[in-house]
Formats: sequence, C-alpha cells, structure tokens
Amino acid sequence: MNILNPNNTTHTLKIIPRFYPLSDVVLELVSEEREPGSTITILPTISNGYMFLQFDKAFKNATNWQVKVTGGNEIVYRGKLLVTSQASDTQNYKTTKDIFLL
Repeated sequence: MNILNPNNTTHTLKIIPRFYPLSDVVLELVSEEREPGSTITILPTISNGYMFLQFDKAFKNATNWQVKVTGGNEIVYRGKLLVTSQASDTQNYKTTKDIFLL
C-alpha cells in the first residue's frame, strides 16, 4: 500500500514490480469511493530494485484507490493507495495516530 498526500498534485509511487518493462507503463487508478478513475501512461524510473512512477493528479482527502500497472499485456503491479493529509511524512503514516495514548 502506498500513502499519498492530497495537498500535492505531483505524486511518486515507489513499487516493487513483478517484472521490469522495457518501455512505458500504464497506471490505472480506480476509486473505491466512486470518484472518477484515471489511466495515465508513464515512463518508469528504476533504482535499487524499485520502480518509481511519477504522475500528476488531484486527489480528495481520505480516499482509497486500487492501483494497477501494466506493461504491454501483462500486469506489472497491483495494489492499493490511501490518500490522507493526516501526516506530512506519508511514509511514517500510522492508522492509529493519536487514538491510543498511554
């Protein structure tokens, strides 16, 4: 699962692909809250075994998305995306932030 901040319009997904395609990939975003979906063609960047996909999209806060990346006719990656403005550092996002205090 990737976490994105809705306050930004340029986003970067860091994924571990099933294989490394030789050309552009197609990023398909399908909302789980009936928002309009998107299909974006991207030239991926590969570094240290990760694939980075940079794209522009405006997201609403507190929405969930299904992600599918295809290269040719094969699925490169499938996963989920959470959009939240709860944390400015989205890599350290916690689902129980400020809920359980001791």
